[in-house]
Amino acid sequence: VSGLRDRKDLNVVFVVIDTLRSDRLSAYGYPRKTSPNLDALAERGIRFAKVETQASWTKASMASLWTGMYPERTGVQQFAHALPQEAVLPAEIFSEAGYATAGVWRNGWVDSNFGFSQGFDLYVRPATSREVAKVQRTNPSASSIPGTDRDATDSAMEFVVGHVDRPFFLYVHYMDVHQYLYADTSPDWGTGFSDIYDSAIHWTDSNLGLLVETLRGQGLLEKTIIVIAADH
Repeated sequence: VSGLRDRKDLNVVFVVIDTLRSDRLSAYGYPRKTSPNLDALAERGIRFAKVETQASWTKASMASLWTGMYPERTGVQQFAHALPQEAVLPAEIFSEAGYATAGVWRNGWVDSNFGFSQGFDLYVRPATSREVAKVQRTNPSASSIPGTDRDATDSAMEFVVGHVDRPFFLYVHYMDVHQYLYADTSPDWGTGFSDIYDSAIHWTDSNLGLLVETLRGQGLLEKTIIVIAADH
């Protein structure tokens, strides 16, 4: 780790899995194999044992994640609040250092009108490009949103393939765990909300696996730092 700061060839991929509980991941001792791809990364990386979110909802939490400040300092605590232009976000720092920067997101709380696009060359909510076989929608907590995490994965993979020869910072914000949405690639663990939540984690984890395999296929995996977090 101490030698990373001296390298000039590193990319950074920051993956946010919305509303993900750490105690539902095998890497944190959960008995179900909900997250094999994330577990593989944790096994050869750094796993933080205890992390506390700074807010119980996405916009306030992401403002703290991006700035390193509590909500009282960011000023993002209510519906209409937005990050000010004066805030210095990681994408701005990467951009000034010559990195290509892209954000692919599916949660409207991090839309550009709330100040979250600062420093990104590309900041998009991906279009719904395909139907995933037998997608199940059983969401007890929020209204549905179009598409699935595969749309975000496809956009992220396209960005990676197009930036093999230039260092990049890529932010991917997945949403299907929040939506209790999963496809037939997920195991049949049952039909209760708890079971469906686990299936959604397994489905989003498979998307993470596709992104990792794209990095590997392009010869970038060994020079890419992958950071995985939840917003709350």
